[in-house]
Amino acid sequence: MKRHFKLAVLLLPFLVIAGFIVSDIYLENKANQTKLFQLKLIEQCNIFHGQCRLKAEEFELNIEDDAGLITINTSFPLDNITLFVANKDKTVTTYPLKMKGNRYYWQQNSLQSSNLVAKKNAIKLRLIAEIKGGRYIAEIDLVTR
Repeated sequence: MKRHFKLAVLLLPFLVIAGFIVSDIYLENKANQTKLFQLKLIEQCNIFHGQCRLKAEEFELNIEDDAGLITINTSFPLDNITLFVANKDKTVTTYPLKMKGNRYYWQQNSLQSSNLVAKKNAIKLRLIAEIKGGRYIAEIDLVTR
């Protein structure tokens, strides 16, 4: 065997391991970059009288107001989710949701019990769901009937 071939055979395992390490670092960095996805309504909904389903690619989110408590469940575990209520007078109120048991279920006291919806002042519900570098956003027209 030639000297260069022997050297290549000896270095091959180290180069393979180094390649795996570098590709793992690259893919992890790429996965953590912020990406923005638009959630779309699957069907017309009224969150105060039933369930509202939103979807973006494989991610699905359900919003439901049940007995004064807004519950959101998702198809993937979330890191964080926040609701925003936009009013006719252009003010926005923020409602950060709390985890309910695990990262698939989130809840917040009902917006219907607040004065915003009782006065029919709220016009839009916006939400931002965060999953490891990805942000899913949605805007829903509120129906309070």
